[in-house]
Amino acid sequence: MIEIVFVDDDKDILELYSLVFDDDQKIRVHCFDKTSDAINFLNKKKVQYIFCDENLGDSNGLEFLQKLRSMQHHKETKFFLATGSVKIESSKYEKLNCLGIFEKPFEVNEIKDMIKKDQN
Repeated sequence: MIEIVFVDDDKDILELYSLVFDDDQKIRVHCFDKTSDAINFLNKKKVQYIFCDENLGDSNGLEFLQKLRSMQHHKETKFFLATGSVKIESSKYEKLNCLGIFEKPFEVNEIKDMIKKDQN
């Protein structure tokens, strides 16, 4: 079973992520609108992928990624960032092993396609 965490302060976007993966029996999605809730979950659970928005209500993507990389069992978890900003300092994310940045707007199915390619 592939486990994916989505972190975004927009609950409508989280619902969309859930709907896109709802029909796939091989993927389990966990959605969080607060980084603190995601961190609490990730302290107890190892997942294969994390997709995080850059601008969050209680934090930002970089702070979240730094916390994630400080956890022993998430040092190598595949992390992707979603952002609407064209002026993001991608080098800061790359240093923390962020594998990709999705610029908004993007098709949610791009995420699904990327996971399928990664699994093959």
